[in-house]
Amino acid sequence: MMSNDQKIKQEPVVMKSFIHPSKRSVDQCHDPASPQRSYSTDDSTLDDDSSLTPDEEDDILRRNLDAIMDSDSLKSLCERLSAMLDTPAASLGRLRGNECDEKINNLVCDILVRLHRLGKENLMKNVRNTGLLALLVKYMDRVAAAPVRQSPGFGGGADDAMDKVALSLRCLSLEETMWIPMGREPGLPQALMQICNDDNQYSAKNTSERCRMNAVWAVSNIAYAPANRPLLAKMPGLIESAVMMASSAGRSHEVRGEAMRLIMNLSSDITNKVNMVRNKNFLSSLIRLLLDASPTVQTRALGTVKNLSSAQVEGKVLLVSFKDGALIEVLARIIHHGLEDPSMYIKALKILRNLCCPQTAETIGNCEGIFALLIKEGSRDEPENTESSSVARKALQMLAGSIRSGPQGTIPPCQSYLLRDVSKQTLCNMSTMSTCAMVLAQHASLRENCFA
Repeated sequence: MMSNDQKIKQEPVVMKSFIHPSKRSVDQCHDPASPQRSYSTDDSTLDDDSSLTPDEEDDILRRNLDAIMDSDSLKSLCERLSAMLDTPAASLGRLRGNECDEKINNLVCDILVRLHRLGKENLMKNVRNTGLLALLVKYMDRVAAAPVRQSPGFGGGADDAMDKVALSLRCLSLEETMWIPMGREPGLPQALMQICNDDNQYSAKNTSERCRMNAVWAVSNIAYAPANRPLLAKMPGLIESAVMMASSAGRSHEVRGEAMRLIMNLSSDITNKVNMVRNKNFLSSLIRLLLDASPTVQTRALGTVKNLSSAQVEGKVLLVSFKDGALIEVLARIIHHGLEDPSMYIKALKILRNLCCPQTAETIGNCEGIFALLIKEGSRDEPENTESSSVARKALQMLAGSIRSGPQGTIPPCQSYLLRDVSKQTLCNMSTMSTCAMVLAQHASLRENCFA
């Protein structure tokens, strides 16, 4: 997803779904960009923990084969589900022990199996004709609103059905034609995030990590459509839930990584950038995530900052001035220690260069050691460091060209650091020496700098 130097401000970081190596199993759903993606014709796509024996599965296949291939049957089942959800008996846990709970759970599972067996060719038509998305939203809302499960009564059938719902919606979200319908289905993204949210009583006790991952994965895919990003960001609590998941030490790396991918995808929208850089709580969490122990979370947090750093001048100023330059200090740490991961290192350098402008130069320069760091990085002669050296020198030039003395020749800290660090560099390469000489000559020619 990386762009060249000239395009970094125009090309935001947006990621389609990834498949973690440990998750390549029978329930695998391929990346939308992959030519291998397909919908399976067996139950493993929807449930790899089936309790049915092979004989029972064969019996079900024989009895339902004709109906499975008939989209009218799917529509009929959806109509049954709609009617059941609208009945007073469909309490989904509020009234204990009624048979309606399990009938609904089983019907939801049956619908999802049949949907995927119909094949992706008619997927969008079948979803639209049956009103399936609205039904799944209603079902998820009912389950999430139910009290914590007790036995007997509202039991494990709902958990199994919710797992299948999340996985099925993730599969649907891999199809590009489904992004807009899913993003604009009233309540669908919120329902998916609700079943991941630990603040919800049902989710905190009953939702599996696999269900959480599939749910947030689906929303992340939906956010890949540019038209969906501003709509998703406006949904109350959606970004806050994603940040909470990404920051939660109790969640798996896969769930946290997917939550961070959702945030990164949303941050590529122009309107969302403005709102995000104005949100102090969001920025505090984002800066912490830049130093997260999970490489996936850290990389995607950097991708989010990279998107935000291409905002207009007001956005750059807000990012740089937040908590007296806290972001610049973290970026400097990543640049200084990030050579073990070249992608992190170069991304941090590009973010720093993006943030450089006349309105931010003094705040960035007041971070002691930043000029020495840029000079050092700009002096790397190894062929593999050509790009990073060039980016570092450009950042140095942009900062130096914007720093001036104060009234009556007073020297601000940033200018003192600049002239000190530039004057000390005697062992840097010719390109960086040329840059340093240019900086000194530029400042010496300015009347207000005569005292420096």
